[in-house]
Parts: sequence; C-alpha cells; structure tokens
Amino acid sequence: MIPAPIPENEAERLATLRRFAILDSEKESVFDRITDLASELFDAPIALISLIDTDRQWFKASCGLEAPELPRDLAFCAYTILEDGVLCVPDTTQDERFRNNPFVTGEMAIRFYCGAPLLAQSGHRLGSLCIVDTKTRHDFGKKEQQRLADLAAIVVDQMDMRSVTGNVLEEIEYRQKAQNKAAATESQIRALIQFVPNGIALLDLKGNYLACSDSWRDFMALLDTNAASNDIGGLSTSHPGWYKAYHDALSGKTIRIAEDPVKLANGEIEYLRWEVRPWKSQQGEVQGVVASSMLVTKQVAARKTMERQAEMLNAVLENIKDGVVACDAEGSLTLFNQSGRNIHGIDHISPYGADYVESTNLFEADGITPLTDDRNPLFEAMQGGSVVNREMVIAPAGLPQRHVIAQAAPLKASDDTLIGAVASMTDITSAKLAERQLRASEANANYIAFHDTLTGLPNRAHFGRMVENDKYNLQGRTTAAFFLDLNQFKAVNDLCGHKIGDDLLKRTAKLLKQIAGHDAFVGRLGGDEFIVFKPVEDRETALQLGHQMAHAIGQPLVIGGHTIVSGVSVGVAMHPDHGDTHEELMRRADLAMYKSKASGKSEPVMFDPVFELETLKRRAMKQELSNAIRNKELEVYLQPIVDAQTQEVIGAEALARWNHPSRGLILPNEFIPIAEESGFIVELGDWVLRSALEAIAPWSDLFLSVNLSPVQFKDPMLAKRVFDALEETRFDPHRLELEVTEGLLIYDTNVARRAIDAFKSKGIKIALDDFGTGYSSLGYIQNFPFDKVKIDRSFVADIDTNPQSAAVVQCVVNLASSLGMVVTAEGIETERHELLLKFIGCNTLQGFRYGRPLPVSEFGLVPLDTAQDVAAG
Repeated sequence: MIPAPIPENEAERLATLRRFAILDSEKESVFDRITDLASELFDAPIALISLIDTDRQWFKASCGLEAPELPRDLAFCAYTILEDGVLCVPDTTQDERFRNNPFVTGEMAIRFYCGAPLLAQSGHRLGSLCIVDTKTRHDFGKKEQQRLADLAAIVVDQMDMRSVTGNVLEEIEYRQKAQNKAAATESQIRALIQFVPNGIALLDLKGNYLACSDSWRDFMALLDTNAASNDIGGLSTSHPGWYKAYHDALSGKTIRIAEDPVKLANGEIEYLRWEVRPWKSQQGEVQGVVASSMLVTKQVAARKTMERQAEMLNAVLENIKDGVVACDAEGSLTLFNQSGRNIHGIDHISPYGADYVESTNLFEADGITPLTDDRNPLFEAMQGGSVVNREMVIAPAGLPQRHVIAQAAPLKASDDTLIGAVASMTDITSAKLAERQLRASEANANYIAFHDTLTGLPNRAHFGRMVENDKYNLQGRTTAAFFLDLNQFKAVNDLCGHKIGDDLLKRTAKLLKQIAGHDAFVGRLGGDEFIVFKPVEDRETALQLGHQMAHAIGQPLVIGGHTIVSGVSVGVAMHPDHGDTHEELMRRADLAMYKSKASGKSEPVMFDPVFELETLKRRAMKQELSNAIRNKELEVYLQPIVDAQTQEVIGAEALARWNHPSRGLILPNEFIPIAEESGFIVELGDWVLRSALEAIAPWSDLFLSVNLSPVQFKDPMLAKRVFDALEETRFDPHRLELEVTEGLLIYDTNVARRAIDAFKSKGIKIALDDFGTGYSSLGYIQNFPFDKVKIDRSFVADIDTNPQSAAVVQCVVNLASSLGMVVTAEGIETERHELLLKFIGCNTLQGFRYGRPLPVSEFGLVPLDTAQDVAAG
C-alpha cells in the first residue's frame, strides 16, 4: 500500500475546507440524495461524498457504507485530490497504489473505484464524489466519468449554497433583530450585503427596494430589468416562481424557494433560483422580504438529466429479463416489474399487497415444502437486515412451476431507518431441466467412462480415481499387486475374430473375480491387460494365487466351435516390500509381468529390483535427446485433418520425429516422456511450434494443430512464448489450435484455466486431445471452454465391430455437440471407420486413410485420393 502524497498547497486547502464549516455537520437530505442517485445511476453498491481532512477521510453523505470516517492514509480519495480530472481505477488489484490496501485485500474486497474531485471556486480540491464496487469495471468509460464529474459539480454548488446563502440569510435575520434592538442604520445593512456573492435584496411590503447588493443589480442587468422599478423589485409576473415566492413570504410563510427560466438580454435562456423569507419586526409582524438569487442553470440541467435517467431506469426495470419486486416496511408491494409478474403468473399488482405471501404459491427449492413468512426473501431481508439469497419454487395457479433464485436486500433511509426491501428473481427453470438431463446423461457416460463396457470391470480411469480417493487402503496389511496380460490375444482376434476375443476377455474377468474373492480389486486396464490388488499373508501365498490365476485362465476354452488355449503372463509386486503406493506396485508388477512374458511359461514372476536397471537405458536416451536437440536431429511432420462431410483437407497436426543417427526414426511416444521428465519439453515445444507455424504459413486456408504437454503449463511464460511465436511468424491466431490432454486438467485445474483463458482471449482454439484414455471427467468438458474434443484412436480401432466403442463415441459426440464443441476422431484407417463416424456425427477426421504424417517439405505434394490409396495399401 502506497499512501498518497500531501498536496503542496495543503495548508490553504484545509483552510478553504474549514471555511465551509461542513466537517462533522449533521446529515442533509440533499447530499444523501446525490449519493443515492450516484449509486443507482452507475449501478455501484457504494457511493460517497468524501472530504479529506488533516488525518481522516470524513463522509458528508454515504450510500452502502456505514462508517462516518476512515483514516486518510487508507483513503482512495486522497489520490483523487491530486488529480486534475476524474480518477478511475478499473481493477484495484492491478494498480500498485491500491493492490495492498486493506480495503482491497480485506473483507470489503474493493475491485473498482472512480472519484471526481470536489473543486472549490478557489481551485482547491476538498474531497471527491466517488463510487466503489466489489467487481472490476473496465467498461466505465469517459461518458460515465463525465456524468460523475457533473454530479460532483452539483455537490460543490450545494456546498456553496449551504455555506453562503444559508449563512448569509441567517446573518441578515440576526442583523435585522439587532437593528430592531439597537436601531442599526440602513447603511449598515447595505454595507453588509455587498459582501454576499449571491444576489441579496431587502424589499418592503409594496415591493420597493430598501437595499440590494451589487450582485443583485448584476442579475437584474442580465435580465435587462430596471432594478429600481416598483414592479416587485423590477420583476414582473412573467417570472411566476419569483412572484409566488414573494407573496408566500409576505403571507408569513417561512423560506420559499423557486426556480424560473429567464431570458437574458443576449437572448440566452438561464435558470434563476430565488430564496425568499419574510422580514419580521420584533413583534412578529411582516415588514417585507429578504430575497437571494443565483444562477442554477447547470444544476437544473443536471437535475433534468437525472430525471431522464430515472425514467430510463424505470424503463429498464420493466424490460429486464430478471424479475424485480419491492415492498415497504409493512410488507405491501411497491414495485413489481413485468418479468416479475410473468414469473408469478399475474398481469397486475393490485391484488398482491400485504397478502403477497398468502396470495402467491411460494415453496422451498424442493417444490414441495411451502415457504413460510419468515422464509420469504423480502421479509427475511427486512428482519435480518442483510442480503438474502434463496432458491425457491413459484407455483402460479394453473401454470407450471418456476424455479427461481431470489436475492433480497433491505432498503434503508439516509438515517438508517428500514423503509422496505427489494428482491431480484432469476428464472432458472430451463437451467434446472437441463441440469437434470445432463446429470442423467453424465451418470450414464460416467459409468461408461469408468468401467469396461465389455467385462463390467473397473477400467484404468476407475483405478486412478480409486487411488486418488484412497478407497483401497494399503496401510497396515500385506497386499499383492498382480499385473496380467493375456498371451497370444492378438492372434486369437486375428484368427477367430473379435467376438471370440471378447468372449475370452469376459471369461478372464469372471475367473479373476472368482479367484481373487470379494476383498480384492479387479480391473481391466485396456486391451488384454488386467490388474488385481489382494490382501495376502506373504509372498508364497501371493505366488500360489498367481499360479491359480494362470492355471485357470490357461485352460482350453471352446467358443463358437474354436478351442482356445490362451495363457497369461502374471507379474507380482508386494506391499510393503516393493512399494508403498498403488502406482509403485502396479508399475513394478508390470515390470515383473514383462519378465513372465519373456519366459514364455505362463507362470507368475515376483518383482526383483534388478528389473529397474532398465531405467538406466532411459537415462541414456535422455542424454541422447539433449544432444539431438542441439544437433537438430528433430524434424516436424504434418498429418492432414479433413472435413468429415466433404473430405477436404482443412488443417494439419504438427508431429515431432527424431532422426536418430543409429536407431533411425524415433516416434514421439518414445522420446516425449523423456523430454517431459528432463525438462527439455519447453525448448522442444517452442521449436516445434515455431517450425510448424512457418511451415503451414503458405496454406492460408488451413488451420494448424499443435500439441502442448502438461509439463509446459508449469512454465508461467508459456502464453507469452506462444504469443511471441505468432507475432514473429505473423501467423493469424485464429488459425492456431492447441491440443491439451486430460493430464493437464488433473495436474492443476487453476493453472489450466488461466492458460486456456489467455489463449482464448487471442482467438486461439483449444482442443481436448485423447479424450477417454485418461482420467476422463465430463466435468472437464462442461467447465472448460474447449472448442474441440478429439476422440482417441483406441475407441475408433474397433468401432465397426464393437458396439461398446460406438456407444462411447456416440455419447461423447452428443455431449460435445450439446456444448457447441467440434468433434475430431483420430486413427481413421478404413472406409467403414469413416462412414460410421460420419453417421455418428464427428465433424473432422484424421488418420492414415487421409495421409500419413509427412515431413514439411513433402506435405501437400500427395493428393488426398493418392494418400487414401497409399493408406489402404
């Protein structure tokens, strides 16, 4: 927090403020109305008339804030008095002067401030008229700031009138009494009123001048009126305000105020305000009048502007989508806009006075429990004195129920007296219906996403969720992890067909559940891989159980006239010997399974730490990858993406390839994980993006899709790196599509949200890649602003033979379509794939059927039909 500097003319400024004699004065309705108007006009919860004293900020009037004063060193307005014009802070958290202010970081959570200085005639800035909001307001433009400055000018005028006119009139009365008592001379009165800035005149019962100030004569000169005439002070009945105020004062009425439009000698129209009060003798007899005048053209114009704005506000209330209802302190309705009446199923307000609760069918959010008086939002707000948020159901007679969210707040006068309450009502009936439909769809899709539709076993995503929620606690017991992979399963599928393969998988799942028992977790990870977690006594028991599984699964199976003998490779890892977490056990059981498979004996193998020596090879590859990046052994390939309906190429995905000097071409699935582990991925990602942008630039009608690793999102400069690459290559951001995986969303949803929002702000499209292969959640699709969902090739591979795969794809397409997202299917290799995915509703397609990934230099040289022939062959 940076306290505002003290103005150079501080002593003179404070002296000017003291002369107004306004500090610590009582509330005055004219100032309260200005803050209320400012709050309503600018839709701000807080509006203040603030005066900056030596060490405090004192509020002459406030709307939305109860404190009478605050320390000066915390005051936003202390900066406003340093400004020549309006000080507007759209987002206080981004302004170094205020971001650490307790009113920004604390409970008030101020996010927006705008203040217009109160400029005295002397040129000193005494304080400000300001508005405050708890949300940022980047849309508060010059026009609104000028309106705020106009209201500030009205405040200063009122302060002038209060300081000058009121005090002078009181002084005249005082001197009049003194004259009656001490026989003061008329010359003394004449001398006194010459010091008054406003026009001052003393008239007898016949309208003759007894005395008048030079200012009064100046006003009369402007009006081209003879100030010495006997026509009620030189003002004829053509000024009805003056005429009536004069006669009211003669009749003994107290101070009378009137305004008249007057035509000046130069032809311009101005407004004069008259203040006239009776001049009485010591015995209380009226002897004449004391009158003051001042030009109020600006104030009248501002008032008319406010009246027009009030009319506009009323029109807005009658046309806004939300219902608005207000009542007085007795509960009788005073406002019921059109939307509110529509929600309640009524067309007029008259029958809904004090009996509002009894006359309307209000229920709790369940739509069954009647809403009692004390639960009615309006009454609860008045009783509790604070804002009330309530979801409720309105059941108009003979009409369908309406679900609404009501927000009610008490209404208080300037003296803090309760005068009623107001509530806004948002109709969420359609949203509620959509929510129920979405829940039903998500429940079905959620089961599909977390279970293997073929065997009914939990899938890999289910296992991940189980681990995350610690539903299978390893602590305090010996547990064996079994990783199983069917032997020769691909051969079974190829020779006997997928139907036989599916039956084999279902039979395996059934056998594993029977052998493992009810206290075990049995899941299918995908393909022909299964995992089992089972409490056991010791290693020997675990190996015996592994032998039982291998023996049962290895028995011949007769299906559809085929005798199937398919063994199984089993890897075993023990808790706590081989790991303390599910992931460690599964990984090490997986290593042991590969040893079992390598043996070819279909016998269980217990994990041995020596298996992890293979990690040394990964370290070697890490070093080689570092050298490859320096030696430019990497190359960008492009694979076409086509429109599902027209088969036209509309884009391309950038893919990295490693031309290893001894091993040849290495695909990303081998070296990208190494790059992520080693931190090379940031440098590699920058290179791929820039190279791809430069490569695809000649095809201005194609978009470019580039993969981003979750690791790249850990770099806080990622968005800037992407924006710099776009600017340097002069590439249109609207042609760029960035692919992210579900791993990013699991890693840190807040980081993902900030980065994705930054990309979207520049027009870059975001695609969710490999959907369904990770920890899939429909919540990610619903809550993140994806433009596209890419269905993984694992669902496409058997879509023409596996109804479950088709069902999953159809479910994803339906959900994405309902949310306005494009769906791309990957791994299209056959015409049947293409036709099925077009029928299901996929928008774009990608796969070998349309072209294999090609080096940049060769991309675009092979026509689409040729690419299809090559892929088919």
